[in-house]
Amino acid sequence: MGNDSGERKLKQQRAVTDRVQLIAGVELVLAIERCGSISDAAASLGLSQPAASRQLLAMEQMLGVPLFKRTTRTISPSDAGHLLVNSGKEMLRSADQLLELLRQSNSSPRVLKVTTGPMFGKKHILPYLQSFRDANPGVEIRLTLTDEKVDLVRDEVDLLLHIGHLPDRRLVAAKIGKQRRILCASPSYESRRGRIASPEDLARHPCLIHTRLAPTGVWHFWSGGTMRTLHVAGPMAANSSDILAEAACNGMGVTLLASWAVHEDLRKGKLVQLLPQCRFDSDAEPRDISFVWLPELSKSKQLRSFVTYFSQKFGKPPYWEV
Repeated sequence: MGNDSGERKLKQQRAVTDRVQLIAGVELVLAIERCGSISDAAASLGLSQPAASRQLLAMEQMLGVPLFKRTTRTISPSDAGHLLVNSGKEMLRSADQLLELLRQSNSSPRVLKVTTGPMFGKKHILPYLQSFRDANPGVEIRLTLTDEKVDLVRDEVDLLLHIGHLPDRRLVAAKIGKQRRILCASPSYESRRGRIASPEDLARHPCLIHTRLAPTGVWHFWSGGTMRTLHVAGPMAANSSDILAEAACNGMGVTLLASWAVHEDLRKGKLVQLLPQCRFDSDAEPRDISFVWLPELSKSKQLRSFVTYFSQKFGKPPYWEV
């Protein structure tokens, strides 16, 4: 009887030790998979390479299976490693949510991780952050500005300002409005270069092209329910809406940008809209502008307060519509 009790106690202690080792190792395994090397993963976690190597070896010995396939130049997850990576992300997200609940119960500040495009963030999020914080002093914002494709789980994003169709039907979205593209130029442009009476006229005008949105120099417009293409060219192409708007204000040519990107220049008279009767778009329906988040965050008071506040600031229709 005593032996049975001692064995049970030993098994329980071993199980606790294994769980502690597994939890501690998940961050390392995810970092190795993300960075592609043990040394880079160790640096990202503030560990030495020998310490990270010992921790990984101990994990593999405890589990009895290799977690990575190694060559002299590469390291990639094994089947068991892939399983740990996929499950580990969910485990860490659950741990983060638990920590958040505990912090909320103690009235601690909450860091809300918000991601948006650089120009949209600069023009429509940043100007109102201080007033949002005044109204919600318990919420801290970590704002990331990027034009890269965002994965809410992989990139650990709480709230994404997304333009386009939902990348995943499981996501929750609060629609702000529709994205409209505006053909525009400086007020004096047509008096210098000639009037633009139809989209086809653009073939003989200098056009300022967004290299990410129209890398091949093709613009689209709709006529009678049919989408038509325009091959345009001009003195400058850039990957920044800010730069293209500035160039258009300086009279360099005609550009095609979202209304939210040029509304201030239109309001101040630095730009004028051309061919307002035409819709320039590659989609049959204009793309949605939405706040997007994971379903499990729907009960977050901080997230809801941010979405509500900025939705009210933007208005319906949004203030940047012309």
